Amino acid sequence: ATDIVYQSTELPIRHAHLNSTLAMRLNLLLCLFAPGINSADMVQPQCTLKLDTDFHGYDLGIGIHNVTSPDDCCSHCLQQPACRFFTWLNDGGNYANYCSLKTDGARNGSRRILGHVSGATIPVPPSPPPSPSPPTLPPPAMGVFFRVPWAGEVPQEQLDSWFALVARGRKEGPSSPYYVSELGLQQVATGQWPPINSSNPGIIYETELAKISKYFHLFDRVYVGTLLLPGKNYSNASYWTDYAEHQRRVATQFLELYPLDKYPNLGWYITEEGCLEDPTDLTALLHLSAPALHSVAPLPVLWSPGFCRKFVDLPGTPTGSILESELETMFCSPNMTVPVAVHFQDLCGQTSTFQFPFYYNYTNAMTSADGVAYYGMMKRVSAKCKMLREVKVNMEMFIEHRNPEGAGGEDHGAFILDGDPREIGDRKRVYESQAELGICWALPHWFNLNTYANATMDFQCTESQITNGTCTHPYRSVPVQSLSFKPRRR
Repeated sequence: ATDIVYQSTELPIRHAHLNSTLAMRLNLLLCLFAPGINSADMVQPQCTLKLDTDFHGYDLGIGIHNVTSPDDCCSHCLQQPACRFFTWLNDGGNYANYCSLKTDGARNGSRRILGHVSGATIPVPPSPPPSPSPPTLPPPAMGVFFRVPWAGEVPQEQLDSWFALVARGRKEGPSSPYYVSELGLQQVATGQWPPINSSNPGIIYETELAKISKYFHLFDRVYVGTLLLPGKNYSNASYWTDYAEHQRRVATQFLELYPLDKYPNLGWYITEEGCLEDPTDLTALLHLSAPALHSVAPLPVLWSPGFCRKFVDLPGTPTGSILESELETMFCSPNMTVPVAVHFQDLCGQTSTFQFPFYYNYTNAMTSADGVAYYGMMKRVSAKCKMLREVKVNMEMFIEHRNPEGAGGEDHGAFILDGDPREIGDRKRVYESQAELGICWALPHWFNLNTYANATMDFQCTESQITNGTCTHPYRSVPVQSLSFKPRRR
């Protein structure tokens, strides 16, 4: 398989409010810059400390409040066998004197944030020197979604093969093209869609979860999505209140089966999605669902809505200023009481189509240009709204054949297929260089693309075209010879 080149473009972040005390900073400076000692190699009695550094992601369970110094944070880390790194911050509010414990994967997520102090129970390499251009960082890792009912619909050997490729990537490390960092579980309980036990929604898929929970350890974070509900009655104020209570009840049942002391890498996933260019309709969903899940256990919360309109069609174009203002109102609201990560769907798979014999049509599709533009907008919002803790792109790796009435979605009878490996390879490289890849849709498509199991590509070109590298993109007439995902050769 051709290696996939990863490159992070994440820039250093400055916090407007730095609450660390002058005394603490002076003590650390005296310790780290004592004469004759290299500060990058300075090891404290038990931990290495680094000023103005944040280890991003790879959180180990729940953060610890009321930790008054980096040294105390180090002590907490040493008490946890799985803890290798930590970050201490004092940014006020929910992050006053806050200690975040990290797994070994945090070594790949170092970034500069003024006022944060990070450390490790093992020496860490020195930070790159300041530079006007972004430093070269370790490769970013994408995640994958998995719908729990699938575990009951596919043979065990197929399920095992999917996660075996994940295990291979974890063994090979972040430079592996098969490396994934996070898993998003959609629908851990029965709901109205798919129509399995739909007459009694909210029953945990115990059998299916038992088949996949043995793979939870392969991921830095497993986000737990509760259940899907039919329809969205936005005009009914009690609708989202009832839905939040449904999520809270299912989340409680889930932790009874998978307690945090055995599965410390869990997080919550707000399963219901929606279109973010209509944020007013989704505000109650977000403001009620996040605290409902957080009340069960204060774990990181993920939401994966989509942008359902091309960026150039937004009011206030070319910048989409009207929508950006509405999103600021949504995420900066006092009702946003719980930090949330947003991995938004780029909707390419849902807006492109294919026709037999497997001709992919991207004429009216959402493209990587839309994804990058929305990513930039969301990053600007997150810079103003502290409760929007993370923004990444959920790259759709599938494509749809619409039903006879032209509607998409499996619930409407549309047929879902793996996307064009060449188009996805191009889109993936754009996001890696101009945005950040998050948890993407979905594990079976990811597996097929990485193992060249998507045989439909062979029907678009003759065998001689595939062999000599003149097979062209269906969405543009340019020969392509080197791609992240290539069709398999017979």
